[in-house]
Amino acid sequence: MADKTSTDLQKLFTRTGAADFLAVSKQTVDKLTKTGALPAVRLAGIRAIRFRRSDLLALQHDWTASEPARNHLQKKTPSNGPSRRVQ
Repeated sequence: MADKTSTDLQKLFTRTGAADFLAVSKQTVDKLTKTGALPAVRLAGIRAIRFRRSDLLALQHDWTASEPARNHLQKKTPSNGPSRRVQ
């Protein structure tokens, strides 16, 4: 049996898969990657990046440990209900 690296043994997620896993938008995954909060793996030979399950779980754990830090990622709802047109 051939040796496998730890990356080979881990599940890798696409950008969409990572967004679904974290329950955020793809744009948020892009921001997290750009700021270094979420490490990405570049696949050799193609212009694609993937995200390790362990990195997604670590980020999720960090968010759980400091829930207020995740407030900026939650959907905002109108505080006064739907807008009405005044005639």
